[in-house]
Amino acid sequence: MQLTETLNDVNSKTNTNSEQSRFNDNLQSLVTALGGDDNIINITHCMTRLRFKLADESLANKDVLEAIPGVKGVVLAQGQTQIVIGVDVEKWYNALSGVSTTAEEPISEAEKGKLFQNAMRIVAGIFGPVVPAIAGAGMLMGLLSGLIATNVISESSDTVFFFRSISVAVFFFLPMLVSFSAAKVFKVNEYIALAVSSAMLAPKLVDKAAMLKEAGSAPELTVLGFVPIELLNYGGAIVPAILAVWVLSKVTPFVDRFVPSSAKPVFTPYWHSQ
Repeated sequence: MQLTETLNDVNSKTNTNSEQSRFNDNLQSLVTALGGDDNIINITHCMTRLRFKLADESLANKDVLEAIPGVKGVVLAQGQTQIVIGVDVEKWYNALSGVSTTAEEPISEAEKGKLFQNAMRIVAGIFGPVVPAIAGAGMLMGLLSGLIATNVISESSDTVFFFRSISVAVFFFLPMLVSFSAAKVFKVNEYIALAVSSAMLAPKLVDKAAMLKEAGSAPELTVLGFVPIELLNYGGAIVPAILAVWVLSKVTPFVDRFVPSSAKPVFTPYWHSQ
């Protein structure tokens, strides 16, 4: 991974004050102590740690890493080099990933000409990982249809009901699959994105909408006494899920600016996988 170029881009897009300059120097020292750009294969993060997959772990200098300001420890586990940062871990991760949450640059004319290509890249990034699940469900539906058409099994059998339910479930919960994939593209916490999409599919909301329709009323709730919320069945609806994750990616950095570091684990929660 060419992180040196990424860090240079971050430097040019952020204020050149002393604090930011020291932070960028710490990032550069981190990359160097890990063996340089070419030694870093992948970066992920959890609640408190940056997790690096290195080509050659022997090139990582643990003593130098632990001496970098902001680094609270180094752990070698599960084939990863884990850098303990604490509540500011996402700030480090975003900087290393080339995502600036402190400044936004206006879109240049050259970038405007690439909007279509960027849109296609985003669509491919979101739907690419989901395609195998969709294809598997479609193949199962096709197989069942073929067996029913040739009278191998009865359409009213429990076997058909069971496997058809499984295949349909993939499409009903498609917003959750898409939201997890979109979270990776928009660089937000995947599990928070899942929580948002699962809230859209909350069974009680779906049941409430059905009850209101049966009673001849509009499927709508009034939240806080004045906010109208239309109840919709979002099963299989992928566009609202993607938009929700996109909004999440815009709201998260804004909230992060005003939340003290000590309170971030509460207000901007991250799942910590061991």
